[in-house]
Amino acid sequence: QESHRIMWLSLKRDTPDDESRPGSRARSSSRAKPRKRLSRASLLLLGNSTTLCLFDTETGKSEDQPHLLSAKKGERLLDLAASHLDPSQAFLLTSTTISWLSVKEDGSRLRLEALVSSPHRRDVQDSTLRLEVSPGTYIDGALACFVSIRSSRNGEVTVFWFISPSSGKPLRYHRESVRLKASSKSISVAMLPVERRVGQANHAAPLARALAKRQTRF
Repeated sequence: QESHRIMWLSLKRDTPDDESRPGSRARSSSRAKPRKRLSRASLLLLGNSTTLCLFDTETGKSEDQPHLLSAKKGERLLDLAASHLDPSQAFLLTSTTISWLSVKEDGSRLRLEALVSSPHRRDVQDSTLRLEVSPGTYIDGALACFVSIRSSRNGEVTVFWFISPSSGKPLRYHRESVRLKASSKSISVAMLPVERRVGQANHAAPLARALAKRQTRF
């Protein structure tokens, strides 16, 4: 029986203010520009081994995302995990690749855009590969998170750390593999508290301020 995966995402969206909607009582002249308010749209990301789909709970529309799974290469979806850096982002693990995804809205259409994609260089036949994602933290002033790939077949753990860019700079990521001398059935992954210097950047976003205040560490 094929397994399915489902997760919540949310996206910032400008919506008409109550006073500017059709049928509402206008307080200003009819020539005034419609006012908008910022809200968050709730989305469902659904997937099985061959299909990935975004469902907008507000509009009831769904959008397939075929560009993220290559049928020609026999690519299969293995796991999905939420990003703790942004509620509109997620991590996708396929039989060949790990991708950091972000939801983008183009008019009335929703699309998952790959911020970063990298081959994970694991066994493409290993269907037991799974993701573990750390909370967000700062590494030398940049917001980042760690993502590990583990398997039930062997003791190898592949660790990626993804670093959000500062203004005008590209996204960065690093990769490292560790082989554990233990039965693969007994291996679990957790993020240990290794101290990292928290940068002195301008923490404008609420998440950035919270992390800086707490001095979050791995």
